[in-house]
Amino acid sequence: MTLEEIFEVLERDAGHHMTNGTCSEEQLSKLEAGLGHRLPEDLRRFLARLGGGVFYDAHELFGARRVMIHDIELIPDVLSVRRTLPGVPPDALPFHRSGSLVHVIELGAGTAGRITPLGGGSGYADLASFLESVVLPSAP
Repeated sequence: MTLEEIFEVLERDAGHHMTNGTCSEEQLSKLEAGLGHRLPEDLRRFLARLGGGVFYDAHELFGARRVMIHDIELIPDVLSVRRTLPGVPPDALPFHRSGSLVHVIELGAGTAGRITPLGGGSGYADLASFLESVVLPSAP
């Protein structure tokens, strides 16, 4: 699937997600300034179109700002996760968590956009293949 097709599925299934809404250009610019890196273009497009939150009740996708789910539960923003999560390489950004598994997206030149599990393992070449394989529900 293309990233656009995945966006359409996620938007169609909006009732299965809890998000904080889209990220503005100003929020994305502040996020990039805090990172000291430009976001990979596909992640930038994702955040601008869908924002961060919980998708399909199982996948936390961190955005530019935190998401309050209930009065006692929140999904942190991506910079807070990066600051507090041990073992994150300086050229990577943790952006997805499901249970104890965290995925990072690479920010460095030549590898920007590649996604791997924190701590190593096989990964995904881009956001579209990651979202299709990991986040979207399997067809019945």
